[in-house]
Amino acid sequence: MPGAASAGARDIPPGVRRRARRLAWVYLIVAVGLIVWTVFLALSLPKENLEHHYRLTWAGFDLILVLAIYLTAHWAFRLDARVVFPATVVATLLVVDAWFDITTSTTAKAATGALILALASNCRPRRSRSTWRIGWAGASVNWPISKW
Repeated sequence: MPGAASAGARDIPPGVRRRARRLAWVYLIVAVGLIVWTVFLALSLPKENLEHHYRLTWAGFDLILVLAIYLTAHWAFRLDARVVFPATVVATLLVVDAWFDITTSTTAKAATGALILALASNCRPRRSRSTWRIGWAGASVNWPISKW
């Protein structure tokens, strides 16, 4: 996967290409780590909480997140501007995940911890007039909109 590049990748400056590949590796590593986390949740969460299929709900959500992160890594390795689509899905899912972590906390201490984790994770896409800037954990890559 790392060697494959899209047709327009030759026009991307080498410094941006290096940052894009580093970011792609981060997304790929996070996707693999999230698989392990999902297995842990699937085995450790109660089968039922107040709602039915509690374990299936969270494990399924995390698998969707794994797929979105993997697709982001795939398009980033290819240096393809379409990376913004799965990256936007990842950002949205992370906001939803943080929201439910905070609102389903059973104690004030757990809610505070979930809020601090959500604020500290710094996951956000940003768009300027000429590029999409995909940011995750302090790494960012500019993708020219004209490449679409």
